[in-house]
Amino acid sequence: MIRPAFRVLWRPWSGSISRGLIEIEFCPQGALAERLRAGGAGIPGFYTRTGFGAPAAEGKETREFEGET
Repeated sequence: MIRPAFRVLWRPWSGSISRGLIEIEFCPQGALAERLRAGGAGIPGFYTRTGFGAPAAEGKETREFEGET
């Protein structure tokens, strides 16, 4: 899986992407930095508010922390 911090068109991989051989996950730069930091610290997972309330978040898990979703 490729996890870019920004949207890019990769010409060498475009055929593989269109055939479904490569999966792409778009990730905000701050969340990507936190993934790297957490991984380096041995933290297996974390939550961010990125995308909360957006159409892409419909049907996905939400959590409440200290009264905030």
